[in-house]
Amino acid sequence: MHDLVRRGTDLVCLAPGFLDAPALTALGLHAFTVPLPLPQAELAMAWHPRHGADGGHRWLRARVREAVAAFLGVADHRAGG
Repeated sequence: MHDLVRRGTDLVCLAPGFLDAPALTALGLHAFTVPLPLPQAELAMAWHPRHGADGGHRWLRARVREAVAAFLGVADHRAGG
């Protein structure tokens, strides 16, 4: 199994700013402010086309969209899945 980030290395990655201190401590990571402006990231979901009309997948996508919108404090203007 490969780790994407390993403790004790000089690897660097960008991560969401909402990671809290206990999570960083538990993972043995350190947070630093990025010293340059970054473009806003776009979030998207993808699935196999055969699942596009599946009721269960539509329901799940709608719940994920609602949860992310609530977490980010934005309105979700899309309907359906």
